[in-house]
Amino acid sequence: MLFNWNIIGHQKQLRGLEKDILNNNIAHAYLFNGPEGIGKASITHKMAGILQCENNYCKNCPACVQIRKKSHLDTLFIADDEDSIKIETIRDLIKNLSLSKQSKYKIILIKNIERLTLDAANCLLKALEEPNANTIFLLTTSNIQNVLNTIISRCRLVKFNAFSEQQLKSELENRHENLDKNRIQLVSSFSMGLPARAISLLEDDALFSNYHEIYQNLQRILNDDFLYLKFAFIDKLLKDPSLIKIFLNILLHLLRKDLIDNFYASNSNYEKVSHLIEGIKMVEKTKHLLKSNVNVRLTLENLMLIF
Repeated sequence: MLFNWNIIGHQKQLRGLEKDILNNNIAHAYLFNGPEGIGKASITHKMAGILQCENNYCKNCPACVQIRKKSHLDTLFIADDEDSIKIETIRDLIKNLSLSKQSKYKIILIKNIERLTLDAANCLLKALEEPNANTIFLLTTSNIQNVLNTIISRCRLVKFNAFSEQQLKSELENRHENLDKNRIQLVSSFSMGLPARAISLLEDDALFSNYHEIYQNLQRILNDDFLYLKFAFIDKLLKDPSLIKIFLNILLHLLRKDLIDNFYASNSNYEKVSHLIEGIKMVEKTKHLLKSNVNVRLTLENLMLIF
């Protein structure tokens, strides 16, 4: 690799980006598509650093430090606050593009562009259709089906896929030779092929502890017929809403693992496999519902009723 990306995997995609840079064939807009937590945002940040740094992505010069702190005047970040991205935000962004720049490029990073309102998406489209010189858009999405086709057609699409659990485990073992093997195994399982989540779990002991505790609790209550235990568990989650997303991730992991085990078992139970598939669909539906204005307790209790 030409640059020190410090990214887990995605060698093919990174080499493609490096080839664009080396051959001066940089697109005016890139759209990075892949599952949430795959590392797309990290790659856009590092690519911005590579493009703005005059010292071969040294990571120490003012440009590198400012981009890392999101304070670089010619590198603009539209943060994802899990709300829709309004047209006013895009209009302000476009106004900024008309200002003189002090760097080689004006770079705009927008995370999860599927959150653009229709008006905002159309406003962005105009900027993509008539890009200013030396302006580069680095866009990401986890739901490309919700992105306007006209926006997709004006970007160079880079697709990212989740790792297998074994691939991720091997990558982590190579990078962290002295780390406890059991923790790496658990992190690989909890991450479900998503490197960004794996890095967070390795670096944040409190987060790992929350995942591990919920993992152990779910293993116990999913094999128990007492409904009050499941509802008591929901009560505990509601006292700390930050745990709800972890709970859904772990539940999804356990259901998928059980599904794979049953699918390949010699005495595979069709009824159980069907029930697990339905459970996975219900977890995904619950994730979607919780992004709306719903009764959280009722939604989570309805989910637990099927197990």
